[in-house]
Amino acid sequence: MQGNDLELDAFSQTDYRRYTYKRSLRKADGWKFIYTMESGAEELYDVNADPGEKNNLAQAMPAKAYDLRQQLFSYLKQVGDDPAGEWQTGCVPVYASQCSG
Repeated sequence: MQGNDLELDAFSQTDYRRYTYKRSLRKADGWKFIYTMESGAEELYDVNADPGEKNNLAQAMPAKAYDLRQQLFSYLKQVGDDPAGEWQTGCVPVYASQCSG
């Protein structure tokens, strides 16, 4: 059985043990935008040219970052995730020693 390749955008979220909350958009054309909810930090990568995501282009390409942020936030609002909401970080350890110190 064979099918056709689909060119779809992908959205993802990471809530790593309340340490950080990240939301991202990976466009079918290879652009990837990551937004850190609790700090507002932005990352922008051209995954076709930089598959290791070593060169954050968010400051060098603010218009592109803005466009992808708007698309990401529109999606988040559709699924009931408030980008302007309160994002409290903390520590939910896997091991007891992870939150000490």
